[in-house]
Amino acid sequence: MKAVEVKDILPLARHVILEEEAYQAGQDNSICHFPKNYSLSKKDLSFSFLAMNEILGLYRRKYFNRGLTALKFTEWLIKVSRKYFIDTLQTHEGGNTKSFIKVHALLDYIHEHYTEKITSTDIEQEFECNYDYINRVFTKWTGRSIMRYVNRIRIDHAKELIEATHLSFNEIGYLSGLDDPYYFSKVFKKYEGLSPSQYYKKVRERGESGQ
Repeated sequence: MKAVEVKDILPLARHVILEEEAYQAGQDNSICHFPKNYSLSKKDLSFSFLAMNEILGLYRRKYFNRGLTALKFTEWLIKVSRKYFIDTLQTHEGGNTKSFIKVHALLDYIHEHYTEKITSTDIEQEFECNYDYINRVFTKWTGRSIMRYVNRIRIDHAKELIEATHLSFNEIGYLSGLDDPYYFSKVFKKYEGLSPSQYYKKVRERGESGQ
């Protein structure tokens, strides 16, 4: 962890949440950022308690998996950081803008449910709106369609599991929300240009060369 001086929080918030590439302050590649002071809502506190109990359960297992435990803790840190930046964007860009609020509610929904099957019908029922409409608004704000964003999150999670664990690719696909092995491999290669096994080999070779 390190202290970072941020003169204008808005470009950083847009970079983190909307994945804009414009933020250049020192080419900061931190995985998450926190303000000195920030209050969690009751909902976020509830999630935090559940996350900590899950992490504690992993830590107490007979066969302790340090990598997976660290991954779960990092996942919690990133979620809290994202919530802070979403609040920041709502404050600066119009917290009463319906489309803005709906998109970021959908972002929260995706990050909470990406390991499950997400369909257009699910999204319409959850947000009580037409899928084509919310998909257009979502694409405008994030630069990606809903399903492309969902799969990007899934593949990023799969990469983390490949790097931090020795789980089988079937297990990793299942834990990432892509439980069909063929489809998981197809989507992974589409986003990374490598199959899961090729990525695994690349990561291990990189680790060995760094030792």
